Amino acid sequence: MTLSELIERYVTFKRSLGLIYRSEAQVLQAFCRAIGDRHVVEVLPSQVRAYLDSTGPMTSSWHTKFRVLHGFYQFALGRGYVERSPLPSVLPMCPPHQSPYIYPYNVA
Repeated sequence: MTLSELIERYVTFKRSLGLIYRSEAQVLQAFCRAIGDRHVVEVLPSQVRAYLDSTGPMTSSWHTKFRVLHGFYQFALGRGYVERSPLPSVLPMCPPHQSPYIYPYNVA
């Protein structure tokens, strides 16, 4: 089964549960475009890591993509489409949130 077919089945499954699953579907479609529409067992861990890392500094979007892909691969594992997940087992630390800046109150 190709990656796009399995993504379509997964999104249909999630929507049948009553979820809107719009932004997550976009993440999965972007994943398919980045990796290429190949057989699902041909996806390599290095390709997944390259998609997750993208370009630029580490942001919280890395963890969002990982969360969506983790659910997708749990679905694929549970139904026997793949034997193991190509997702990384060690996750990077999420970047710290910026602390808010409180402007001083000047009375003129």
